[in-house]
Amino acid sequence: MESHIINVPSLFVFAMLKQVNLIIRLSLLNNNILRFKTMKKLLLISMALFVSMATFAQSAKVSKGWNNFYAEYNYMGISWDYPVTFDSDDIHETNKWKNEFDIPEYFNGLSFGYSRTISLSPFIPLYLEVGGAMQLSLWSGSATDSEIFRYTKYEYEDKYDCSMLSMTFPVNVLYHFDIPHTPLSLEPFTGFFFRGNLWGNYTEQFKETEYTNEGDSSHPRWRYENEEEEEYSMSIFDKTKIAEEVEIFEQMKPVSRLQYGIQVGGNFVLFNRFFFGMSYAVDLNAFQENFNAKYNTFSLKTGVRF
Repeated sequence: MESHIINVPSLFVFAMLKQVNLIIRLSLLNNNILRFKTMKKLLLISMALFVSMATFAQSAKVSKGWNNFYAEYNYMGISWDYPVTFDSDDIHETNKWKNEFDIPEYFNGLSFGYSRTISLSPFIPLYLEVGGAMQLSLWSGSATDSEIFRYTKYEYEDKYDCSMLSMTFPVNVLYHFDIPHTPLSLEPFTGFFFRGNLWGNYTEQFKETEYTNEGDSSHPRWRYENEEEEEYSMSIFDKTKIAEEVEIFEQMKPVSRLQYGIQVGGNFVLFNRFFFGMSYAVDLNAFQENFNAKYNTFSLKTGVRF
């Protein structure tokens, strides 16, 4: 296979920095800025490392392309845009509704995928990367509360979890830097993605336990009386089912089936065979319209190529 030795152009570095700036500006439009502050700092440091090391990379070999198989961890932070726009003129009632929702702050995701990297030029190590990955996202939470009515105490326990299965389709432009006299290569990339949400389910378990006080108010002795349990499960895409299970959800729209966004990141490559990468992605459309909920995803990836 013929290779061409070239100097690293500054145009791609400039485009990468512009994309990083755009993603950070979009993230700052969200309400939950502090949650992603550390992640964005880490990504900026990584991108600065790519740029600085690329300055010392004197040459790069051009390949026709390669195949990638990878596993990826996804921290999917969620931003929520308030106020909620329900069909209600009562602000107090609207705020009450907001407080009753079990709103997750993030999902933990695991992805397994394949991508193909295709050369865009016989003279410049610039590549197009396309592929797909299956992604499983999970979230769980719990809440407890109690109240006392004279000689009776009630304890409440609420457990809930949500799981979602999606397919993601990234489309990236990638630049490959070989570091001279080392087995290490660097690959900054930027692009966009599509996510198709195939399946999603929400489950909630509620338990109420009743106790009777056999002592007095200063020295209570609570005796167990009984408990009641209730559980329901519903698809997060089924508006009819949501309305049947929980009355307060009647004006809630189901989760969107299709999302898209932009991303930026980079890979560390060893021996042109093994790679480790990180990326940060921002959704451009909401997966839940009432709250204008969007993902801000920080990902760590490892894989093999051939």
